[in-house]
Amino acid sequence: MYKCNACLMQSTYKNNVIRHLKRVHGIEEYKESASSYEQKSETSLPKEKSSLIFCKSCNLEIATEKFSSHQRSLSHKQNSSVEIEPGVYLINSAFKRNISTYRIKYDSENDGTITDISLFFSKIKDRVINLIAMGVQENPLKINFELFASYVVSTKKEDDDEACIKNEVKSFNSKYEIVTISRSLDEIYSHFYNVLKTKSEEFEEQDSGWSLLTLLFLEINMLKYNPMRASSFIPLPPDIYCRKAIVNVKNFDLMCFKWAFLSALHPSLNNPDRIANYEPYSNELNFNDISFPMELKNIAKFEKNNEHISINVFGLEKSPVSSSKIKHNIIGPLYHTKMRKVNHINLLYLEAETSNNGHFCWIKNMSRLVGCQINKHESDLEEHLKRGDCAKVCTILPKPGEHYLQFKDFHRSFPVPFTIYSDFEAILNPIENCEPNPEKKYIINSQIHEAYSFAYYVKLELLTDVDMVHFIRKSIRGGIVQCSHRYAKANNRYMPQRDVDDCLRYLSYKSDEDTQYLLYLDANN
Repeated sequence: MYKCNACLMQSTYKNNVIRHLKRVHGIEEYKESASSYEQKSETSLPKEKSSLIFCKSCNLEIATEKFSSHQRSLSHKQNSSVEIEPGVYLINSAFKRNISTYRIKYDSENDGTITDISLFFSKIKDRVINLIAMGVQENPLKINFELFASYVVSTKKEDDDEACIKNEVKSFNSKYEIVTISRSLDEIYSHFYNVLKTKSEEFEEQDSGWSLLTLLFLEINMLKYNPMRASSFIPLPPDIYCRKAIVNVKNFDLMCFKWAFLSALHPSLNNPDRIANYEPYSNELNFNDISFPMELKNIAKFEKNNEHISINVFGLEKSPVSSSKIKHNIIGPLYHTKMRKVNHINLLYLEAETSNNGHFCWIKNMSRLVGCQINKHESDLEEHLKRGDCAKVCTILPKPGEHYLQFKDFHRSFPVPFTIYSDFEAILNPIENCEPNPEKKYIINSQIHEAYSFAYYVKLELLTDVDMVHFIRKSIRGGIVQCSHRYAKANNRYMPQRDVDDCLRYLSYKSDEDTQYLLYLDANN
């Protein structure tokens, strides 16, 4: 504990005391008293030595915190496997057979190494399907496949020019699928085959440099599936739990959405995470045509069934702080209500890391939950921009009184009897300039536009009057056919001069006569 030298103020953080001395007492230097060191030495306790667990299969003592990862290692599985039939091994489990792991090997002694995944799966298909069929006869199962293969890569050290070959075992797994006695085992097997084949091909196509040496074996994990006892409860991450802004009801069923909503409508001061506080109100809400577990796409249907309720759903995003620390940020909304109602509730949606389970809980204090994400540090803003999350578009809303769209020039919307379009044609003539001073900024005008002709176009919707027809005909003066003859009457100084014997001499420019341009009129009916 750090104490202020001038008053009774104390804090667990040294920076808080230094800031307090500067602002309140005007003291720039902080002298730490010896008592704080004594207090820290008294309160600090030596860490207890971690306990060990003896693994009978491997004949090793493993630290308690590392024992679960040891059970998943290839060496432990190899030592604890028992062959139950040719090519099929059962890996002993510590979960009373609720979780069974089988290893299927393909005997390739005659064929050597095998690299064709389709051939590998076709050879072991009968054994795998028989194994799943035997398990489904007892209970519905949740199954996933994990394919193990050996890969090699060529590496070079900086000091050595010779390349060395590195061999490593890689695995590709699939998500768990529910298998019942009514499902087709051939379809399930084909589904797992397509998933693992896609993952292995994507791994080789990447720029990793790894090449497939041989396929080793396939592991099948089988879990007893009992949907009547399933629970969608997911505990909050520690950094979110310590904010005390969320009520996470510990449910033992798949109706976490229902209990989260009831905890918001009927908040409990004592043990708000217990279902017993909300069971008396379980029939208040209308869940017609809605199945559990609740999906985000069905929330709109729930709002329609309960007209006085509106919902916003937010999610969590992992953000690494360091190599060993991860913080969670609130993102979303994943679902945003179209209209805010009297009973508006914000929910947080959690996703399990090891399965497809999702869990809803009630956000009772939004400002406390997201307060630590809002700050004025410029470094955080720069990091946000580097990540590319910012759309780089700032929406500026209109000022009060200017947020109405209106149309004043009504006369411009009336139809007009005719429209005239005009156009000028120009040529670019060069401009002579002096050499600019290279020591100063300058702009050079290199060309100038000079008009040499113009035209206009009359657009009429319909000639309904005889006088209008005569007017247009008189203005055209013979129509477009006579255009070439009338062009000869023009004396255009931009036309080249030709010899007397040239057949196009009538188009040449006569320098001794005045310049004349052609006025051309066209009309469209």
